[in-house]
Amino acid sequence: MVMDKINIHYSPRSHLGLSEIGHKCDRYIYNVHNNVPCMRPDERLLRIFKLGNAIEDLIIEDLRTAYDVFDCQKEIFIEHNGSLIKGHIDGIIYINNIPHLLEIKSASKSRFNQLKKCGYEEWSETYKAQIHTYCTICELSKIFVIVYNKDNSDIYEEFIDLNISYAIDVMKRAISIIGVRQRPKMLCPNAGFYRAKMCKFQEECFKNVG
Repeated sequence: MVMDKINIHYSPRSHLGLSEIGHKCDRYIYNVHNNVPCMRPDERLLRIFKLGNAIEDLIIEDLRTAYDVFDCQKEIFIEHNGSLIKGHIDGIIYINNIPHLLEIKSASKSRFNQLKKCGYEEWSETYKAQIHTYCTICELSKIFVIVYNKDNSDIYEEFIDLNISYAIDVMKRAISIIGVRQRPKMLCPNAGFYRAKMCKFQEECFKNVG
């Protein structure tokens, strides 16, 4: 196939990102922070990442026709004992003269339908941790979320109030994990567990497990 010859550029992140500190697995957070070797995403997944970035740019372009949107991809961080946990916000949008953290995601039709049933915060614990952490660091109190359906271009919108106590708990957990010397225990019971099969550290975690 023609596309088989295409090699999409990929630069692995060399630090723990704020977008990942809500991950359920303590070892995953530890591994990312300590640059533990992991599997490279395949070309299909990298195309999904590129599409997500393109969709984000298009939505921001549309929003700017009616609203003020600032600080797109602004870097934010928390620091502990010389270690940085960094992230980049999608932007800050002013709605009714009130600044909101702007968060943009895209999803397949099935995932999008799940979102409509449960709401954003129940949809993904990692995404929930991300928005409340970002909002806290940016000293905002309101969040505006947009999710784009990649199958039919439907749009989901939700306004969310900051839960600062939750955000602080998330950040404290992450700091406690990266502050230890010994890797935390694995969350997955075996390499065939559904979470393990989707994890980029599957090979590293189970390579010496008989």
